[in-house]
Amino acid sequence: MELDPVANRMWINGVGETGRHRWDAAWLALLALGGHDSPERACHAGDLDDQVAALGQRVPLNRKQLSRLHDGLAALFLRHGLDLSQRLRHAPRTRTVGPWWWVAQAGDQVLLRGDALVPAARPRAALQPLPQMARSPGLPPLLAICRLALNYQPSWEGGHFAAVLPLLADTQAWRDASPEMQAMRWLQTASSHLHTRRLAEGHISLARAQRILDRAPVAAAYLGVWATTLRLGLARIDPDDRLRHDGAGELDLLLSHLPGAAAPEADRLSRLFLFNFAAVGQVQQLRLALDRHARADARRHVQQATRLFSAALFCAFTGRHFDHMVSVLAYVGSFAHLQVESGLDTDVDLPLHWFMLGNQIQHKLELVDSTGLVAAGLGHCWLSLPQARRRFDALAGQQAWAGPRPDSAAFYQACCEVTRNLGDPRYLGKALINQLRFARESGRPAEARRAQAELQRLYLASPGLPDLYRAEGWPTG
Repeated sequence: MELDPVANRMWINGVGETGRHRWDAAWLALLALGGHDSPERACHAGDLDDQVAALGQRVPLNRKQLSRLHDGLAALFLRHGLDLSQRLRHAPRTRTVGPWWWVAQAGDQVLLRGDALVPAARPRAALQPLPQMARSPGLPPLLAICRLALNYQPSWEGGHFAAVLPLLADTQAWRDASPEMQAMRWLQTASSHLHTRRLAEGHISLARAQRILDRAPVAAAYLGVWATTLRLGLARIDPDDRLRHDGAGELDLLLSHLPGAAAPEADRLSRLFLFNFAAVGQVQQLRLALDRHARADARRHVQQATRLFSAALFCAFTGRHFDHMVSVLAYVGSFAHLQVESGLDTDVDLPLHWFMLGNQIQHKLELVDSTGLVAAGLGHCWLSLPQARRRFDALAGQQAWAGPRPDSAAFYQACCEVTRNLGDPRYLGKALINQLRFARESGRPAEARRAQAELQRLYLASPGLPDLYRAEGWPTG
């Protein structure tokens, strides 16, 4: 197959074709020649938008256009006795949103005609092998898997190991979990059986996890040592002397090497922080793109931030770093707030759901609030979006909310008190800004003056803090 993206011409086995839609050849060229040859190096919608923008398309392609593009190419391939679906791959239910990748078949050869340039896989492709929570892209599927995965944690943390098994069972609820989350589920099931000394069931669950790890490199990189630990833990308490002896020998061998002497498992705690840092950076790039009215760039930053937040949450959950997970949930809530505020999304419930999930986990697991970010993010959202106020009232009636609510002065006072004790000026400043805004709005002039004075003292002691808030989309006073 030869492609000319500029003229939208294709030659399949020497027979020339003109694409029925404007970007047929451009999409094929990007997929087949752009390095998007696996799920880990997949082409995202933002990549396609960049490609067609370079050819004159000013507005990102919508789902209907992408559906027509896909159907037209499928029909074209069929006329030549070829099956597009063998080559153009995507996850379930993502045909019109991506990501997509190209699997060349035996004998396939794709060449470029004309002067068009097809971008190679972007340097950011190094970020592609990210652990994920959900198979499907976007914040709603991520939220659903987070809720599912966190549902059994209070029981597990309380030591009720057998009680979690029904929640980990192979049900439809887990159908959209990523391979790494599926592996996690079976490892957690095996761990439950180990704690209750159900050895046969433990080995069966561990084998199911291992089958996933064998075919999913990302899952193996983050969960492989956990699987080995469980296998050796089961061997240690097995009544079979041979299994115990073999396990002890393997354990000695493993512990005889320093970490890093072989390929170690990813450090999930460090990765949690790094993924979150990178996600927050993508959100800041999203703000800049929105300021430039660069919609295609904005969409790309949304996709990448979502994937990075998902990776951070995966590390937090599987590493049981729940205190840090709460902070990530708060950042995701603020990210969703930005999308609603900018018109990229219309679901005002979404940021509220993320903040409410952080609140629920914090109180169910009795975690220490080490940042105040959930309350600060919710307060900022509630004060900035009038529709969020009505929706919070409705949602709070459907699911538990612990502590003061953002329609009360006590909510903002409590957040200020928590962040003062933490000693980090970044968190205290956000709490004071919210308190100042609420006091002004609710007719509390004395409280507003006190918050304003404390905020000004904080700015004098911490130069550059207002610039940081502006970069994050916050008012400064």
